[in-house]
Amino acid sequence: MKKIFLACIFIYLIIPGYSQTQVEKGFELQEVLKIAEMYKNVPNLSFTINYSYADSAHSSDTLEKMTGLSRVSDGRYYTSLDSAEYIQGYQYNLAVFHKDSAIVVNDRQDYADLMKLPLLDSVFHSAYVDSMKIVATDDVPINTLYVYLSPSSPYSGYYLVYFRNSYRINNIFFKMKNAPIGEDSTGIKTGTALVNINLSAYSTASVPQDSFWEDKFIYKEAGEIKRKPAYATYQLLDNTTTKATTPN
Repeated sequence: MKKIFLACIFIYLIIPGYSQTQVEKGFELQEVLKIAEMYKNVPNLSFTINYSYADSAHSSDTLEKMTGLSRVSDGRYYTSLDSAEYIQGYQYNLAVFHKDSAIVVNDRQDYADLMKLPLLDSVFHSAYVDSMKIVATDDVPINTLYVYLSPSSPYSGYYLVYFRNSYRINNIFFKMKNAPIGEDSTGIKTGTALVNINLSAYSTASVPQDSFWEDKFIYKEAGEIKRKPAYATYQLLDNTTTKATTPN
């Protein structure tokens, strides 16, 4: 199940040699919303995801690397990463873990989890976010968002780098606490994971709409979500709020 745990993280890249200026405070959350809105409303967008995973105490020793592909179109998305597929379709939000033979079905989300921006969750924000700061790199058109989290947060050391003209994410980095401890010398030992994913190779070319079809995996019958025959052996976890009711 480690791939399920890993799939939500991105990268932060420090670029030396450039002058930086702190952006006027008070606009940090607005910038986060603009990033989310860009991915939600863009008609066609695709990009690659390059992922790495390390122990926080040994950041130079990469334990795992993965490369994936994402497609986005008008609030729908598709991401393939290692043996997992993530779909925000026309009706549902799916995570399909082929290695673990599991399908997780959630309600369709206004701000899909593609970008994994916990700052858009009001409960998370009020519980864990102490403050935020944006620093602009003067020589290149990028901003860095620093998020300062409370000690009780499941994350620490959160940074997000984005292009301030297009609001496309370049890199995100954060440490995740309570990472699974590895059973051998190649796993996490400290319990804190340093996970990095870089978003690159952006394209606005038309994306195939069948990427977002949930009915490749599931269908609904008599109010109940069921697996397609090809996935009959997969465990199905239905987290949708509208469930089938049994007549009295």
